[in-house]
Amino acid sequence: MEGKNLWLGVSLGDWLAMGKDMAWQAQHNNPISNSFIVHDLKVLNETAKALGYEEDAARYGAQYQATRDAYMKMFVREDGDVADDYQSAYIMALKFVIPEGELRQKVLKKYADNVCREGLTTGFFATQHLLPMLIEAGERELAYDILLQEGCPGWMYQIDRGATTTWERWDAIREDGTVNEDKITDDNMVSFNHYAFGSVGEFYYQYILGIKPLAPGYRKVKIKPYPDRRLGGVSGSYLSRAGEIKSAWRYEGDMLKMTVTVPMEAEIYLPDGRVEKVEKGEYSYEILL
Repeated sequence: MEGKNLWLGVSLGDWLAMGKDMAWQAQHNNPISNSFIVHDLKVLNETAKALGYEEDAARYGAQYQATRDAYMKMFVREDGDVADDYQSAYIMALKFVIPEGELRQKVLKKYADNVCREGLTTGFFATQHLLPMLIEAGERELAYDILLQEGCPGWMYQIDRGATTTWERWDAIREDGTVNEDKITDDNMVSFNHYAFGSVGEFYYQYILGIKPLAPGYRKVKIKPYPDRRLGGVSGSYLSRAGEIKSAWRYEGDMLKMTVTVPMEAEIYLPDGRVEKVEKGEYSYEILL
């Protein structure tokens, strides 16, 4: 039976994507909502294993596999198309459902093609993973194109209009400077300090600065920045449970200069392909581009 092991019902899907009204979101929500169900089942399975609840682990593991298989059958085609070329569905399927392998590479390619063609079209859920998935697809320059674009929708659009916090709607202030009072439900849904599109902060820390944990509690970290000359240079830090981690890079002519400070064991991935395994300390590098 089509839809068995999935939840096919009405929800808001990737809420507040530009150009998508409530009816469209409700009618196209299933690849979004079911990606969370697949992920939840995986977490339940792994948690039960870790706690020694073997019977629960087996039950959740079986349901996880059945639900993931049903998702793949309903929404993912062998050529890599997901849910009729729906950008948000590509992202959520890649984040939570599609395993490593040849099909994942096809989906990544289709996803990158969609972003090249359509630009940013995501809402509350998929926006968080939009840029990291472009990095995984090998599209670093495109990821920065989306991050730095000044048109609506986009983060720079908000900054150019005086934003000091992230808005609930991409177009909370229209291009003519007026507040968007269009109602979506019984309310106009305009908040000028909202979490969802602010989730791009993950990209700042984990990809621009390149700070990622390799072990729980940041007992070991990976430093792998993805520099872009348009930024000139960046610096930042993350106060982890294991101590403060610092990362900085800047362009100087044909040279990229990097400085990393770590209070724990780390793997530092340099843009020229080198990998340095280091202990606690401060490290500086010069990379000829």
